[in-house]
Amino acid sequence: MTRAKQIRVLLLLMLLTPLVYAFSMPSNPAPSWDRTKIIAIYPYNADGSEAAENYINALQASDFQIIEDYLQDQARAYAMPLSKPFEIRLGNPVAVSPEMPPPNASSLDQLAWALKLRWWHWRLDTQSLQPDIVIVARLQSDRGGPMRLHSIGMPNPRLALVNLIADTDYHSSNLVTLTHELLHTVGANDHYDGPTGFPAWPEGFAQPDQKPLYPQAFAELMAGRIPLNDEIAREARSLNETMIGLRTAVDIGWSTP
Repeated sequence: MTRAKQIRVLLLLMLLTPLVYAFSMPSNPAPSWDRTKIIAIYPYNADGSEAAENYINALQASDFQIIEDYLQDQARAYAMPLSKPFEIRLGNPVAVSPEMPPPNASSLDQLAWALKLRWWHWRLDTQSLQPDIVIVARLQSDRGGPMRLHSIGMPNPRLALVNLIADTDYHSSNLVTLTHELLHTVGANDHYDGPTGFPAWPEGFAQPDQKPLYPQAFAELMAGRIPLNDEIAREARSLNETMIGLRTAVDIGWSTP
């Protein structure tokens, strides 16, 4: 190999290294459940509104206790030996948040977004919360103006960007969204039809063997909707209306196939 070719190969490897890092996925995205996983929630005023600022200032760690309790109960249903799978810690608001991935982006744009995301994650002041999982709660007012409610969670890094509504009337539904994205960070997959949002059977049904099948009483958390008949499903309004189904439990390492 000539000197010039060696240099070209070296340059190519330098270019490919961030590509591999940005798009790498663990072969098993579920964590080992040998200890409680620490979740740090960092609020962010996504629209700069006074309403979102006031809502953020009023937040307390106890506002998220229901998530801890819910996941503890769901884990117990699968005979998890770890009594407390998650502990939630509320951080101070962050001044900067990663943007959501651009819609219909080219591969180059996706790469640029992934690298910026990891740069932000690497530079994040974790405020000594020692998180295993980072969640940015991107809060926005519902009082006029466009709203971006699409959220994303990923297992590498274990990070979620969650768009929520800064209004106490939406607190229960916010917790459903936040918990859904949280489970993405530990390996869960969506269980609904992309174009329609209708839960996929059987994995997207909380009780897929129920007879008659409809109406379902609960939503499978990673489907997010309660199927009422074969055409209509409504959003779960609170975690009390959801369950973690077997497929999701397998995906996150709480059960075996």
